[in-house]
Amino acid sequence: MNRNYLLILVTLFIFSTSCTDMKKSFVTSNINEDEMKEWISTIASDDFQGRFPGTEGEEKTANYLAEQFKKVGANPGNGNIYFQEVPLIKITNDLKIKLKVKGAKGGISFNYLKDIIGGTPQPVEKINLSDLDLVFVGFGINAPEFGWNDYEGADVKGKIVLALVNDPGFYDSTLFKGRNMTYYGRWIYKYEEAARQGAAG
Repeated sequence: MNRNYLLILVTLFIFSTSCTDMKKSFVTSNINEDEMKEWISTIASDDFQGRFPGTEGEEKTANYLAEQFKKVGANPGNGNIYFQEVPLIKITNDLKIKLKVKGAKGGISFNYLKDIIGGTPQPVEKINLSDLDLVFVGFGINAPEFGWNDYEGADVKGKIVLALVNDPGFYDSTLFKGRNMTYYGRWIYKYEEAARQGAAG
């Protein structure tokens, strides 16, 4: 198995016939509840080390699943093998990075992991966010259906936005859906909206 690639299962079951009755008959005659419980408990065990992609635990899991498919008579989904090679990119952060914020009254420095965390999904060698303006955008939410737009009148293009976690309903139950957090309160939404608004980070 090539370590530069994540070998994943292409398909759960590919049968030589498309007949629904044949599939149903195959499953009921070759798989039972006890076997399913055994499979799940096995790959959920500590021996498989969490099954994280690119690790020994992931490789062990993929091989185990292929073996079980063979035992129940499932045909390979990729020619004569049960795997497909998928190129991966691993993105890691420099643990020595610092966030330095400067203002009219001086500056402050934050250490990675101790004071801050951060990262990027961009497959580039280096991200440079030096000497950019910092703009506070409230909750960082633009939600027309709730009559809410923290970005209205704000110029964030090429700048770093600073936003509160959650959504307004967490602090005022009459807003949004009260204490029931909406998608607008999630970090991933805030990242996406900041990008749509043209922010650098």
